[in-house]
Amino acid sequence: MGSPGAWLRLDEAAFAERAEGVLRTLDLDVHHDRRAGDLPYGYQRLLEVAMGLALEPRLLILDEPTQGLAEHEVETFCEQVRDVASRATVMLIEHNMKVVLRLTTHLTVMDRGRVIADGDPASVEADPEVQRAYLGRR
Repeated sequence: MGSPGAWLRLDEAAFAERAEGVLRTLDLDVHHDRRAGDLPYGYQRLLEVAMGLALEPRLLILDEPTQGLAEHEVETFCEQVRDVASRATVMLIEHNMKVVLRLTTHLTVMDRGRVIADGDPASVEADPEVQRAYLGRR
């Protein structure tokens, strides 16, 4: 069977280069010498995303990734997700509807454990139940 993780073979130098590139893109490279726990909360959240991005996944699942990020960090995050989405599937669990509507091509909205809308962003945004539950409109 082999050792745990034996299925994952990465060239160390190539991975280090890829990781540095992701850190640069997310403006985290200036903090490369700091422990993750010593970073401000927003940077810790971006570091979580960076760790996933560095592995160049085919599926990236992000749960509330913009929570705690400053507006400029959200913009950087959105740029990165768009880039990843060009070559991988991104599943985004997010309450920030501005981010959701900017990033998605297909959207499923749930409220209290049930699907209330499913489709393209424009039709989902126009759905009265979505407006009531998430957009504060009546």
